[in-house]
Amino acid sequence: MKPVLADKYTRNVTTVDYITASVADRTQLSTLVSEFNDLLPLPPRFCHLKRVKSTNIENKKKYYILMVPFKQLPAGVSLFTCVKHLLPSLPIEITKCLGDITVVKVPDYIPLTSMQYTYAKNLWPTVYSHNPKIEKQLSKNPFSATELLRMKEYMRSALQLANNARLNGALPVASVIVDPVKKQILAGQHHSVDSCLDHSIMRCIQDIAKLQKPIVTGSKRTIDDSDNLNISNSSEYYLCTGLEVYTTQEPCVMCSMALVHARISKVFYGMANIEMGGLGSVYNIHYQEGINHHFDVYKGFLEQDSIQLFQK
Repeated sequence: MKPVLADKYTRNVTTVDYITASVADRTQLSTLVSEFNDLLPLPPRFCHLKRVKSTNIENKKKYYILMVPFKQLPAGVSLFTCVKHLLPSLPIEITKCLGDITVVKVPDYIPLTSMQYTYAKNLWPTVYSHNPKIEKQLSKNPFSATELLRMKEYMRSALQLANNARLNGALPVASVIVDPVKKQILAGQHHSVDSCLDHSIMRCIQDIAKLQKPIVTGSKRTIDDSDNLNISNSSEYYLCTGLEVYTTQEPCVMCSMALVHARISKVFYGMANIEMGGLGSVYNIHYQEGINHHFDVYKGFLEQDSIQLFQK
């Protein structure tokens, strides 16, 4: 099982060439930084970089200051003349504090994970804000052993429904919606035999919506006479806020958008939906910046069990 995250969290650190100058006199660093910030402010896309880098070579501290991205160096201007060209108004006594002009590689984007930060900081000092949620998702064990046992029970319930669908002539795809706080399955459905658009997730969301209507005392509904999974009677839920989905196959785009509108909290799926998947295979709807709700997605959960249903 792996998290399905935005590329910005999983990509390798890319670099860009940047012109730097060594600083001979440490006491002039603050003055240089002030002058450079006024005359050569860092471009907005590089604001994650710190202006100065210090190194320790043979017990000697050396300092380097960022000037401009190498691509911004005007044509015909060499590294040897760039200080005079870029900083013509810099006082001569401060200019004398600058030493060798070199080109170094710096991280192109702000690091968003500890792994990216470890690599980026070795290139150049950079801003980094620890994100506990993302780090937990990327860790080897994001869930405890107890949580995993319970999660497997939920997914096996979905697999049972999917097998029922197969026996009834429908696609072997099914889903359950769970209240993780109460540790209770609230709804469970498989794909409809009668309609190619009546997917298991859509049917589950419809069941949750029915739970939010006035409930007749003592009434009890079941998913299906053949399914033997009871739907809990409760009107305390607002859409699917705080609830989780366990589904044997990656939701299609239609179902993925329905989960956005339903305000689902997490989705765990078994096999990928290569042609129409909306949560990792074709689209990544759950973390699109333009939508007003996002949720966590994990793929490959009991994947082989889901695949085997299609092979029977």
